[in-house]
Order: sequence, then structure tokens, then C-alpha cells
Amino acid sequence: MHRTLLMAIAIAVVSVPSLARQNQSLTRDEVSVVKKKLVAAVEALGQLPDGYAKKQERFDLPTEAYPKEGSGTYYLVSAGVSFQCGSSAEQKSATDEKALEKEYQKKLAEAQAKGDYEAMAKLGQEMQQKAAKMQLGAVEGARD
Repeated sequence: MHRTLLMAIAIAVVSVPSLARQNQSLTRDEVSVVKKKLVAAVEALGQLPDGYAKKQERFDLPTEAYPKEGSGTYYLVSAGVSFQCGSSAEQKSATDEKALEKEYQKKLAEAQAKGDYEAMAKLGQEMQQKAAKMQLGAVEGARD
């Protein structure tokens, strides 16, 4: 069973010092200030629930400020961050799979460089067995 925890947070940033300009894009430094505030807000939420690890993180950052017509003020600059979390077992399984793939590619390249076809065939079988064991472990971990 695939469990996912999705958390999102949005913050309205009321004042960015250099917004006195009219219809101009925000600078990299101004956007950086907004992102730092979002990161601080996420950190204030505390740790993820037990058994979960962060899989993906996405920041929605502002690029421009828009003046309100005739009022001399600006609309609020808003930004958000969302992240998707999966179980720690899923994260470990995905990391292990990537490591196994890199190991296989390296060993296969070495065997090809030597022209050792017997080692290449044996390597294929060995990697299939390791992959099957990892898949079994992932299925057993998902049952918990």
C-alpha cells in the first residue's frame, strides 16, 4: 500500500523593501528573502511524522509585484511551498535500487572492457537475484 503525506504552506509577504518601483520584476535577492521566510515556516512545523521521509519539494516563488490602480499600493506578494512525503521504507528502497543500478553498470562496463562474456552473463544473474531480494524487502516493508 502506497502512503503519501502531502503538506503545503503558503505565506503572504506583505513588505519587500524595493517594491516601490512600478511594474518591475523582483530581483533575485528579493525572491531569496521570500524563500528564506518559507523555509523558516516549514522548519517551524517540526519534524515529519515517524516513518515518513521527504520525497519531493516544490517552491512557488513570486517574480513580479503588481500595483493596485489609483491607490498607490501593491497587491500582496504571495509564495508557497509544497512537499510530498513517502514512507521511509520506500525512500530506502529507491536509494538501494539506484545504488544497485550504478554498481551493475560499473561491473558490466568492466567486464565488457575485458571481453569476459562469461562474467557478463554471471553478473546479469547476480543482479537479478539482488533486485528480487530488494523487491521482496520492499513488499514486506509496505505490509507494516
